[in-house]
Order: sequence, then structure tokens, then C-alpha cells
Amino acid sequence: MQFATTVHRACVLIASLSIGVSAPAQTNASHSHRTVTLHLPPGIRSQSAQVVYFLYGPFGARGGGVTPTNNRKSLALDTYADDVAASEIKIVAYLPGCKFVLLDISLGRKSEDRQLFCMPRPSLSFRGEIFPVSVTQEEPNVIEVDYLAAWAKSFLGIGDGAVPNFRIATIKPDENGQFQLEVPDVHHHQARGDGFQFILRDLKTWNIIAFLKPAENPEGSSVLSVQPSYDMVRFAVEVR
Repeated sequence: MQFATTVHRACVLIASLSIGVSAPAQTNASHSHRTVTLHLPPGIRSQSAQVVYFLYGPFGARGGGVTPTNNRKSLALDTYADDVAASEIKIVAYLPGCKFVLLDISLGRKSEDRQLFCMPRPSLSFRGEIFPVSVTQEEPNVIEVDYLAAWAKSFLGIGDGAVPNFRIATIKPDENGQFQLEVPDVHHHQARGDGFQFILRDLKTWNIIAFLKPAENPEGSSVLSVQPSYDMVRFAVEVR
């Protein structure tokens, strides 16, 4: 059985956010005079920090995310959309091993600085098994594990749109299709739609091979619901 391992790909750690409200806000160098800078706690690597945010202003609402960068002590968020200044920003930050950080900041003319703190979050041992096992033996692959944070939609003010998700780990299954990792204990956050998603990817191309569907899901969903503890979970391969 194999424990979670880190795969060094920039795309592994990017928080995917495809919200239907509007296109993602982009960083604009001409507006670098007013940003929101998040200073990371000691021991948290910038490449592992994941941030999603929503800007509010005359333009309506714009969602965005931060692309992790190596060896930085802080993350800078742009506060403009279409060259129009936002009046408010709501932020959800995921720091490994820490509770989620939620910030709601009213914006003025000056830049804002916020020191992030790590409030330790307990984790849960998780064991999984893929069947048929042959799919894990045909080519080098890894399992991408994402946490779908449905509760964050309410905080961010999202109505319709995709659920913000955060990359928890990448795992290499063993020769028997089994794997083990630690997942964050998030059952106190639980909301309808919360859960973990497991995606089998090609190790070389990062293409999706299949979504892994928990065998216990009666409705056939590929999302495993958040629970206070987990027994061994069997996953069926669901090619899309």
C-alpha cells in the first residue's frame, strides 16, 4: 500500500474555479498600486497554498484564483476587473494542515495586507481500492484528490456556478490498486454538495483516464460525501 506523494506539477496545486458569474479576474500590472497581499504563516510553502476569491464592485462580481508560485512568503491579489476598482473582496484560502481562512475585506484607495495564521486542522486516515485493478496496471498513473467545498459558495456569494475545489493530494496506487492518504477533517463545514473527488490521471500527460466512483454511492455520483470517519472505500472506474 502506498501513501500520498507529491507530484511536482504546477497544475496540481492550482485551485480550479469555474464560476458562471463572470470570467476570472486577471492580474493587471498597471494596477499593482492597489492589491491585497496575503502573508503566509511560517512553514507553509507558497506552492501549496490555494486561494479563490470574488471581487465585487460596479462591474458586478468576478471570481478568480491564485496560481501558486515557488518560494514566496506572500500572495498578491489584483483588485481590479476590466480596469474598474472593486469595492469588496471575499477570500477563501486553503493551507495544508490548517483550517480554512475566510476574509471579507472592504477596499479603499490603499493596498491591504493580511497576515494569515494556521489554526491546525485534524486529519483522517483514508484507504481506497480501485477495481478493476487492471486499469492501474496498464500505464503509469496517479490519483488526483480534490475537496469540493460547497459551503464556500454561500460565503463567496455564489448562486449558480461550479463548486470551488481544492487539490488535497496526488497518490500513486500500488500494484493491487490500493492507496492510502490523510484527508482533512472537514465534516464540521459540511453542506449539500460537499465531498471528495478522485480522478485517475496519466502520469506523463496528465490527461484524465477516468473518474473513480465510490461503489457505495447509490446514485452513481463520483463525489464521496464528507464523513466523520472512513472505512476502506472501493472505487469503480468511470470513463467519461
